[in-house]
Formats: sequence, structure tokens, C-alpha cells
Amino acid sequence: MGPSVLQTALYVAEKHAKQKRRYTDDPYINHPLAVAVMVHSVNEYSDDLEKAALLHDVVEDCGVTFEELSQMGFNGFICDVVRCLTDVYTKDAFPENNRKDRKCREFLRWNSLSKNNEILWRYASIVKLADLYDNACSIKKYDPKFWITYREEALEMNKFLYKNDKISSLLMFILQEKT
Repeated sequence: MGPSVLQTALYVAEKHAKQKRRYTDDPYINHPLAVAVMVHSVNEYSDDLEKAALLHDVVEDCGVTFEELSQMGFNGFICDVVRCLTDVYTKDAFPENNRKDRKCREFLRWNSLSKNNEILWRYASIVKLADLYDNACSIKKYDPKFWITYREEALEMNKFLYKNDKISSLLMFILQEKT
């Protein structure tokens, strides 16, 4: 069974406790909560999907390992979704590559996911769409210069994601606006 959605939210809040959202200085937990709320509203909703949405940044941003998640009782599916959502081609791991090259590699990784495990790709895509949307709202409002780059990346990434009508429509709505 593993931790409940509430227990997962409390765990994520603890892990992100010292982090702030870029641009606003709001507690970082607001981002995973916003992603989870959006995921909760889709037809494919499940508690596991909501838990994965809450956990989507803990490995990448908090030093949590997949082994730790597993030991806490998160099932293999949740860990696999989080693994899909965790960037492999980071600046720290690939300092010789520029942002555009790293993002291109991430797009190709997502493309291979769609061919290897359709169910996993579908659920990871739903969380990724919500993540892109929440980030896009913030970046568009607070960093118009970076918005140009982020918008291009999000439009490109969207090509590799399963299309959930509700979240895809919201994401495309905000990405259609250039400024």
C-alpha cells in the first residue's frame, strides 16, 4: 500500500522545506502541490499518479534516491514514473553540453519511453504536462526573456508527450502566447 497521498505530500514538503520557487520566493512545495492538483483533475487519475506528481522533483532537487523511495513503501510504478520525470541530462552530469543539447537528449529519451512502455509513458506524460504548465505560468509572468527559450523547449517537449485533453489544452493555450 505504501504512504498515503497526504503522507507523500508531507514527505515532499519536508524534503523541499529549505527551497524557494524561483522568481517569487514562495515555498517550493507550492509547485509539486500545483502539479498534483492538476493531475488529480484528469480522467486517468489514481492515487499513484498523484503521489508521482508530488514526488516528481525530489530525486533531481533534494538528493533523494529511488532506493529511499522504495524503502519508504512507494511501489515500483510510482518510482518508475518519478524516474521518467527525473532529468538525466543535467548541467552537473553533462557540463560540456549546452542547455539546448541537454534538452534535445531529454526529448529523445522521452521518445524512446513511448516505444518501450506505453502505460508508463502515458502516466509520466500527464505529470510532465502539468509540470510544464505550472512552470510556464511562472516563467511567462516573471522572466519574459527566458520565456522565449522555455516556450520553444516546452513546444518541442510536447511533441513527445501523451496528449491528455485537459492539461494539453491548458499548456497549448499558454504556449500559444508568445509574450
